[in-house]
Amino acid sequence: MKKKLCIFTLILCIGIGFVFAQSEGDYRTRDNVSGNWNGTSVWQKYTDGQWTDVSTYPSSSDGVITIRSGAIVTTIVNLLVDQLIVEGRLHVRLHSLTINDGLGIDLTVTGTGVLDVSSNIVNNGQIRVFGTLSDLTGSGNISGIGAFTLENG
Repeated sequence: MKKKLCIFTLILCIGIGFVFAQSEGDYRTRDNVSGNWNGTSVWQKYTDGQWTDVSTYPSSSDGVITIRSGAIVTTIVNLLVDQLIVEGRLHVRLHSLTINDGLGIDLTVTGTGVLDVSSNIVNNGQIRVFGTLSDLTGSGNISGIGAFTLENG
């Protein structure tokens, strides 16, 4: 029994390591930052095994993009994204956010995440919402909801 428990624990630890592993080209917000998506001071990029400052903001051609818990990001440009994780808050304002169809879930709003939509989201991929989806102005629009999943939200 102890041997099976040890093997299970080892497999679980390795699996968790893969889930939380970073890849070259991943983007994330700085801690507790508020700002516009295209503001380079909002973002960090995983390069050569460490998080570094950036000179460009993330898009669909980059790795996983994470808006961390405590961060508030507002779109002020039209965006095309893939592999976007919202743990904090994303305001989609005035410009469109297009979800590109890539591998796996293309937009995830976690249990702590909030997606505020007062403009347009075009869903060409898969959206999964565990957190909050809100339309603050009554004018938000999400099109292409064929692959849209609400989980406990």
